[in-house]
Amino acid sequence: MSDEDADALITGARAAGQPLCWLPGFSKTGKNKDRYRIYSTARAAYDKMLTERFLSGETGTPRAKAVRGDLKNDVARGILTFRNVGQPIAADLDPTTPAPE
Repeated sequence: MSDEDADALITGARAAGQPLCWLPGFSKTGKNKDRYRIYSTARAAYDKMLTERFLSGETGTPRAKAVRGDLKNDVARGILTFRNVGQPIAADLDPTTPAPE
């Protein structure tokens, strides 16, 4: 997905009030893993995280809880999707699980 497509999807979903939904069980490595662990818990308060800081376990320094490029990157990689308001978050998103009969 291009940056422009990711931007358009994010803009439309946020304008519609669609909650953020990260891929269950996914984790990042490297310098972004601490930040991802924090911001990926957001469902609606992502904007607030852009102004908040946390103490990084890796560097021992204060870092932003989220940065503007995080959403675009995660949407482009398929890590982040949006769901319709009122749609419950599925408890088991494993596509190999058979559907109930």
